[in-house]
Amino acid sequence: MWVFFNGASEWIETGAKNGAVGVSLTDQINQKLWAGHFLGFKLKDSSGVARFYNLAYGSPYPTGTHNYQNSKISSTSWAVYLNSARVLTIPRTINYPSAEGVVVGIESKDTTNSFRSGTYISNWQFINTSGN
Repeated sequence: MWVFFNGASEWIETGAKNGAVGVSLTDQINQKLWAGHFLGFKLKDSSGVARFYNLAYGSPYPTGTHNYQNSKISSTSWAVYLNSARVLTIPRTINYPSAEGVVVGIESKDTTNSFRSGTYISNWQFINTSGN
């Protein structure tokens, strides 16, 4: 799920990933292979340079149903939730009062699978800044 800002040049994304992720928030140069819950964001830092971060969270190879959420939690902060538990507060000031858009889907370079084996989106909710 992608929540985007600034003409889609900046975003926050959550979901599942099978591939390389940064070792930590402060070490994005070194990568590790990961299959599980993932979050990524590309946002401008205080000097105006857009930087991309991607992180693993939770246990590898999760099974069952999971709930992902990107939420505006204050006038300058966004947070990522997994199964209603906050995983990360985005560690910088974001001057976007709301997202420009939301995209939900599957992004894959795997041409041999069609994601018909139990991968799907359900219970999609959008709550505006008024809580409606």
